[in-house]
Amino acid sequence: MRLGFELVCQNMWEVQEDSFFETWLEADGNVVDKSAGLDYYSSRMVILPGKRVAASGRVDRVAPAVIPAVSNVQARPAWPVHVPSRFTRLHAHLRTDSILDQGVLQHNFGMNLVDGTGKHISFFSLGAPSTQVAWIGRGHFMVLLPASWLKS
Repeated sequence: MRLGFELVCQNMWEVQEDSFFETWLEADGNVVDKSAGLDYYSSRMVILPGKRVAASGRVDRVAPAVIPAVSNVQARPAWPVHVPSRFTRLHAHLRTDSILDQGVLQHNFGMNLVDGTGKHISFFSLGAPSTQVAWIGRGHFMVLLPASWLKS
């Protein structure tokens, strides 16, 4: 199976200049090969609801040609990677200097899961009662991805 994930705004979010978002997948405690993503914001900007803030599997420097106060700027889509077919637990990790509090993350963001073709197979709010988000440390969060969410 090929899989990637995207962090998506549910409310407008202001990203400060020089902010970063690191993402990766973890299967049974091991980082999934080539799943690491990095999004670096070289300018202060506001990301609109429904737009990608970060995604797994690639590196992106988010910098619009013209920097308006509010724009349709978003990070590039996730680059899905091969995930082992047999695992007991699959997690999405996010580490950032832009969101330090779990409550803020869960109130303002959701995730898209994408298959090998880049098609969205699932969207879920990080604030939904069924979503398990763990606070690992300041700005580091881990989201459990149940098998039921991985089916298209």
